[in-house]
Order: sequence, then C-alpha cells, then structure tokens
Amino acid sequence: MMKLKFDIGETLNFECTLNKPFNEIVWFKDSQPIEQDEHVQFVQDGPKLKLIIKDAQPKDHTGTYSVQVKNVESDKVPVTVTKKVPKFVKDLKANKTPLTEGEQLILECELDMAPTSVQLQINGEKVPDDRVKTEVKDKKLKFTLDNVKLDESGDYTVKVNDEVESKPVAIKVNADVPKF
Repeated sequence: MMKLKFDIGETLNFECTLNKPFNEIVWFKDSQPIEQDEHVQFVQDGPKLKLIIKDAQPKDHTGTYSVQVKNVESDKVPVTVTKKVPKFVKDLKANKTPLTEGEQLILECELDMAPTSVQLQINGEKVPDDRVKTEVKDKKLKFTLDNVKLDESGDYTVKVNDEVESKPVAIKVNADVPKF
C-alpha cells in the first residue's frame, strides 16, 4: 500500500481502472462517503475512475481514501497533506555594519518559496511599518530603513509566515560625531 504526502495547496489525483464501466460508485475518506464541492471532483471515463482534490488543505484532506464500486471496496490509500514551511536559502545580510546615524540600512535574504507574510523585527519586536520599506520579489526579501537612528542598533531578524525566523543580524549604529 502506498502512502502519499502532499503539500498544502497541491492537487491530489486518485485514479483506478475497472475491468469494465460500472455505475454505483462511491468515494470514501476515513470510511465516510465524500461529496463533490469546490475542492473535490469525481470523473468517470468509461472504466477509468478519478477523484481530483484541488487546493488540498491539511485538516480537510488528510485521511484514508478508497472507492467502492457495486459494494466492492478498493484498497485504502492513506494521504497526508502538510503545510510547507519556508527555508532561508540566503541568510539575512546587511549592506554594512556599523552604520553612522542618518545612513541607510538595507537587509536582504532569500527563501526557497514565496512567503505569505514577512515581518522585520529588532530584538524580537516588530519594526514599525513607517520605519521600514519592505519589498518582496517572489522569494527575495529586501528591507530598507532610511535615516537610521542610534536606538535602531540591535539584533534584526525576519519572521516569515508567522512561523519561521531568520538567524539574527547584529547591527550597530554609531553617533554622527563631528570630526575636526
């Protein structure tokens, strides 16, 4: 028996071929009959049967599937739908450190997948939206702080999809002291 693993949002296809076309076909998940809806579709093409599940979700579509034709049930197929967690392929990096107050701080990193949400943090606290310009280009993230302040020294991290954090980057901002 095969065990199938899918990522959240994927399309699941179950196919089987009978010795000839039949009616009286019922698909099951965890021994309960399945209804068609916006995610679930049944296709019958002669002796070929298909169950298609679009945009699979962990809590809705993880389970054991089977099909019953004229009261004869197929093998059961266990399916797990998992939430894919982003990984950093390029760690968070600063354009330079230390900086002098008033300079521009740019922090960049890259993920293995496009994020649904990103947040720049300093010492575990969210950097206010009015202080940071956030750019997300597919899997690349860029954070720009203009006119950096002394109190913006600290450990910067990026929080992705409210679950994954980058390694911290220590940023030191020095006072702009006049030189003679």
